[in-house]
Amino acid sequence: MSTQVPPKKNAAFSFTCQLVSQANVNIFQSNPTLATGDVKVEIDSGSANNITSLPTVLNSGTTLMVSLTASEMNGDNITVKFHDAAGDEWCDFSADIQTTARYIDDLAWPTTSGRSLDITTTGGAGIDWGNVENQSTSVNLSGTSTKAVEPTVAGRTLDITATGAAGIDWGNVENPTTTINFTNTTVGNVTLTATATTLTQLTTQLADSIATDGSRPTYAQALLMLTRFLMERSVSGLTMTVKKEDGTTANMTFTLNDSSNPTSITRAS
Repeated sequence: MSTQVPPKKNAAFSFTCQLVSQANVNIFQSNPTLATGDVKVEIDSGSANNITSLPTVLNSGTTLMVSLTASEMNGDNITVKFHDAAGDEWCDFSADIQTTARYIDDLAWPTTSGRSLDITTTGGAGIDWGNVENQSTSVNLSGTSTKAVEPTVAGRTLDITATGAAGIDWGNVENPTTTINFTNTTVGNVTLTATATTLTQLTTQLADSIATDGSRPTYAQALLMLTRFLMERSVSGLTMTVKKEDGTTANMTFTLNDSSNPTSITRAS
């Protein structure tokens, strides 16, 4: 029979007992006669009901085996009462059983027989960080918070910056060439990484293409022309007018080859 120590709530349970003889109260009744109604079960001081299975006599002697079903054990306190309905063989007897949530075998125990569980000086039975086996492994448990950041892919580690930051390291973002939308993210002190030569070539080449006299403008002039061309322009028919920053004064005019879907542009003035 499996371990039943202590008696478990809502789990079948068996125990042995002896009944005292009415004829001689100094001895147990040998082979007591048990009939329906002689043994009743009360759950948490509730009504008394006949036991499901009458106790059996072991080895034709004085010991009885009492077996309770799971439903008969579904309470915190179980009372088993013996009363001889015939009234002439054995004395009344009562057994009280207090149940628990689990058997002792359900509790934690060392995998190696004879070893004990290490307990902290304050009585904690959990992990004692000062007494962890193989503690030569470096473990930083500052604050002892177990809600650690974990990688979404098992087996991979989290990259930490040199200063200990566990957030996003802009200097170590995977696939940085991919365009990322930073909507609602404030970015300060943005530095232009393109060289001045590259930017100058871009602006002056565009300015050269629209200059009528072939003169090469300065970098500042070319940048101003590019800004106006991109921001301050309006189209009327085949004429596109580039205006100054005031949005009114005309700066340059161009002729389009088509008003709705132009494929070429010519500097007019």
